Amino acid sequence: MIELLLNMTDEGSEGHIGWFENRQLRLIEIIETLMPVNIIEIGFNMGHSCKLICDTISGLKDNNEDYDKKEVAIYVFDICTPFWMESNVDALRQHYKDRNIKLSFIKGSTLDTLKPFLGRHDGSFDFIEVDGSHVFEIAHSDILNVYDKVREGGVLYVDDYTPSDIDSPVVKAVASVNWDKYDTWYDDDIFFGVKKYYK
Repeated sequence: MIELLLNMTDEGSEGHIGWFENRQLRLIEIIETLMPVNIIEIGFNMGHSCKLICDTISGLKDNNEDYDKKEVAIYVFDICTPFWMESNVDALRQHYKDRNIKLSFIKGSTLDTLKPFLGRHDGSFDFIEVDGSHVFEIAHSDILNVYDKVREGGVLYVDDYTPSDIDSPVVKAVASVNWDKYDTWYDDDIFFGVKKYYK
């Protein structure tokens, strides 16, 4: 379902959304519903999820003149250890720049980069994907840091969530958060919450 770009191979991969059609369809559905203009993606790896998001946004722009005029900002966070990761971000940046989709790459551990970034950005985000480190402390920190940065009606999406795996650091990180401000769902190894509207 996903066409690959530069350096997007399965060699040495820890897994990606390209292996899971149901996850792809769920992510497409969420993006089509939100029509987001402000996005954070924590965890880039080879770029499959980011490309799927960009492809979906590009298709939405083809069919909606108002949305087509809007700049979509995607902020990608990753520790950037594989040598090809930055070239994949650049490939996506160049490929979608004519669609008014702007990718920004913030390199380093989110323990160091995420909170300062959020402190410099007023307002809230339409869609935030947490798919970075599977170490409990980092996954927990990522979720807590972005928890209040999602707009009402926006989505906080956590990948690699398998409730049956009670030892999973991601499952433990999700379970340790109070989700009262969200309506939540999980299926096919993803967890996501829609921020509630408050009067």
